[in-house]
Formats: sequence, structure tokens, C-alpha cells
Amino acid sequence: MPIPKLTKSYCHGSTEEPLQFWRSFDRLPKWAAETPNKEMIVFRRPDAPRQSITFADFHRVTDGIACRIVQDQPELGAGSLVMVLGTNCLEFCATLAGLHKAGLVIVSAHPSQQSDLIRLADGTDCKALFYMNSGIYKTGAEWLVDKFAVRIDFDSLVQRGKETADKLDDELRKLLRDRQSMISADQTAVIYLTSGTTGKPKMVPHSHHSLVNSIRFRTRGALLNSEDIFFSDRPTSHVVGTFGFLMAMLDGLTLVATPANTFAGNRGAENAVWLLDTLAEERVTSGDFFGYLVHDILQKGGKPPATLRSALLSGAPTTSEQMERAMTVLPCLVNYYGSTETLMISEICPPWGPDNNPTIRQNTVGRAAPHMEVMIADPDRGSWLPLPIGTDGEVLVRGFSVMRGYLDDPELTRAALTDSGWYRTGDIGSMDEFGNITVTNRIKDLIILATEKVAPTSVERVLLGHPEVHAAQVFGVPDERVGEEIAACVILKTAYKLRSPEETSGMLARWCIDQSIGESRSGVSYVPRYWAVLDHFPTGPTGKVTKAGLREYVASGNVLFDGVEFLPSGR
Repeated sequence: MPIPKLTKSYCHGSTEEPLQFWRSFDRLPKWAAETPNKEMIVFRRPDAPRQSITFADFHRVTDGIACRIVQDQPELGAGSLVMVLGTNCLEFCATLAGLHKAGLVIVSAHPSQQSDLIRLADGTDCKALFYMNSGIYKTGAEWLVDKFAVRIDFDSLVQRGKETADKLDDELRKLLRDRQSMISADQTAVIYLTSGTTGKPKMVPHSHHSLVNSIRFRTRGALLNSEDIFFSDRPTSHVVGTFGFLMAMLDGLTLVATPANTFAGNRGAENAVWLLDTLAEERVTSGDFFGYLVHDILQKGGKPPATLRSALLSGAPTTSEQMERAMTVLPCLVNYYGSTETLMISEICPPWGPDNNPTIRQNTVGRAAPHMEVMIADPDRGSWLPLPIGTDGEVLVRGFSVMRGYLDDPELTRAALTDSGWYRTGDIGSMDEFGNITVTNRIKDLIILATEKVAPTSVERVLLGHPEVHAAQVFGVPDERVGEEIAACVILKTAYKLRSPEETSGMLARWCIDQSIGESRSGVSYVPRYWAVLDHFPTGPTGKVTKAGLREYVASGNVLFDGVEFLPSGR
């Protein structure tokens, strides 16, 4: 059936497949019974042996974990908030599933978010901390442990879960059934942290319902099923990392995971060949391929294995030229557009679909995802009405996967959600007559570095804490590999201007690392890559500093205002 042409920039996704009222763990018993010996999660890294766990063992151990929590921690009732701090490993995945089965709400965190987590531990009702405390995955959470009365490391929890699973009796099974009877699909399942433009951590809650259906439609859009083997290097504390892990639980496919920092910095190019060999060894059929992974594969002249049918592309904005190059290596790219607050906004139809169009795949982020509404509106009009087709405006989205609001922050919620439930993405874009969305710019002053949203203000605050810095401006500049890199312009206090720009950039880079903004969840660095030491910042007619002017000069490769070139920080 031909797609009807639109006249206004409003589009509703397909409703052909109904939403399901499932909890994240509801399908795991099915796969454990039907495919008990099939590998559910395979964990690979260049410097360690292969690890894996079957569906039956994962289901059994996570039942044991949930029973131990319900029986041993009565203060952790259904709906209690618990902070989970870790990096990708089998124990982390088992802990997450066990906590969900016990009806707990996971505040999903990563050790790189140290300052945010300390503030959240002091200011929220998190009742326990679950963290990794041994071996190569040790998170170094000593700075956070003392803030919780209940603190449990993954290793001891998983071990206790295994022991309990071996002797599950009727009493324990009833205890778990009773707890799970209190858990609704509408209950919050996970809370993600995102800094946004303010640098202040925002808590984004999502229910089992929103997670489950977003993952289902993501899987269906790429034509994946239980026979597939899916690759992801996303940290499980990140939205897309959660997707990869839950796709295995919900859809019965096998997840092949690696640590996020496997492809960070120079390691990315070095490990690109290892990645291609691993994909071939594991017979991977699909996976999350962020821009920097595609860049590294292209740089090495590599080709994915013949088994790969689709590659899901998301993360940093991708230019038309980058998409064209990527499609020469991964002709089966499926593009997705979303955010922490929305999970899914739109999706590109896969290349084997009935309306396959390379130009659309190369230049747009596709049409509204199933059951989602997307509108392009003028943020300055005072009323939210769809603009004519082809007109630039703010991208708004509404639907089941949109957060209900930031936790404990009504002011930020009012700024992000309209009275009628539209989420303001802060992205500028347009819609064509078939509903395809082109994102062209951002209202919000965020730096999209790989899969991370970096608030310039958070880096500026760190720089202003240095005794030699009088003023600082931080912004993003285009980068072929990670989408945007962080650039910093600083004005030094008069007494310190004798140091060379090279010495200053090295000194300030070390300062940033010492202040715990070194490495993000994705293994990329939050430390500015480019630096300039200036005598003054450019200002507009109202006297405000114009970052657009700074960004324009840097992006075009020009020397900056006082003749100091942007210098690499040497990281």
C-alpha cells in the first residue's frame, strides 16, 4: 500500500503490531524452557578468555539472586530505588535481571560519573548500592560505598544466587511469586542519568512497559528474531547497552558483548581487526555499530563477515557523506533516532524493505517509530502546531516511550514536556511529505561525543576551578570519528600568561583528568581535545559571549581570534 503524502509536519508511526503489557523478565522463562542450552550472553575481550552463559542457567541464577534479595533484604521492598554501579560483564547482567525480578528500581550508573553519583547518593532515596569489586572489572567504588547502609558486590550476590538456585524450595518460589505479583509493567524499571545542558544530573525514569515495547519495535524494525546473534559494545548502564541485554531476555537471541572501552581512542583502530575476526568467529548477524566503529573499520579497510545481515546505527549525528561511506562497508545499515528521555523517536526502514531508498537512508533518520507521534513545530510561536512540510522547526515526540518527567525535578520537567505531553528534543529538523525526518541542528548546547551527551557547563566548571583560569568557554567541533570533539578556550589570570599555550593545554588536560572527568561510559574522554589560550572572547550586540563564533572559526580550521591555533591536548 502506498504511503499517503503529508501536507503538515506531523506523522504517526504504524499501529499494526500492538503494544504489549510485559515486564522485562516475563519472556525469559519461555526461552529458558524452549532453548535451555543455547548461549544467551557471550562476553569477549581482546585480553581475556571467552565467557558465556545459557538461557537456562541465566534464568536459574537470576531467580536465585531475586530470592536472596527478597529474603535477606526486607528493607528493599518492591519499587525501592537501588544504585547499580558497574561495567560490562556477565555478573553485571545477572545482577540487573535479578534486581528486576525482585521488583527493584535500578538507578543505572557508571563509575565515570563520580561527582554526579555522590550528589545523587546524598540527595535521593536510593536504599542500596550494588557494585563490582573484584578482578579486571573492579569499579573502584570506595568513594561511594560508605554512603549506603546496604552495599552488595556483584560477585558475592551472583555466588549466593547460584547457591540458592541449586536448592530452590516451594517456600522460596512462593516468596518470589508473591513479590512479582506486586510488580506492574507500569512500574518504573530503570532510571538513567543524563546531564543535559546544565551539567546537573537529571534522572530519567522508564517503566517496564516503555522499555519492553521500545526493544520489541527496535528488534522488529531490523527483522531480528531468536535465531540472531547480536553484537554490542555499549555499557549496560547506557540506554542502548540496556537494549542489547534486554533484547536477549525478550526475543531469545544471543548477545555478544565487549567492554565499551575496547574501542576507545587509539585502541579503536588497533582493535578494529580483532572486532571483525570476533564477529566472524561468533557468526554475528546484527549489532549496534556506532559511528566510530564504522570509522575504524573503514580506516583498516576491513569488511564485516558474510553472516552480518543488518547493522543498527545510532549515537552521534552522522553526515550524509559519512553515511555514504559507511554504506560501502555496511550496506545493511538500519538508522535509529532517539534519546535517553524518549528511547525511540524514529527508525529507517531496512534496505530490504519495500520502500528501500538509499538517498533517504543516507540523508534522514526515517519515519516515526511504531505507536509514536512526531511533529515539527516553531518553538517561538507560543502554540505547538505542525509546520508546513519541508520547514525547519523543533522536533517534538509523543508516545509510550517518552518519559513521564524527570524524577524529583518539576521545573526541568515543565521545560522539557508540553502540557499535552510532547517532549521537546531540542533538535532542529524538517519532515518530508512521507514523514521522513532530517535533523539539521540543535537548540540545546550539548556536545554529542560518540554516544555521550556532554554538557559544556560541566567541563567549564572544572576549568574555572583551576587557580590560573580566569574564564573558560567549552563547545563541540565536528569530528569524523566520534561526531563531535570537545574544544576549550580559556583566558588566564594576568599573573600566569607567561606559560606557552602548549604547556597550558597540557596542564589543564591533566587537571581535568584529576577532577574525575577523564573517561566516560563509552570509554571516550571528556577531557577537551582542542585548546586555545585567548586574551578575550568574542561577544554579540548584547555583550554575551558567542560560542557560535568560536565554533565557526574552529570548524573551518582557522586560527582563533588572538592568533593562537587550536592545539591537541596530547591525550
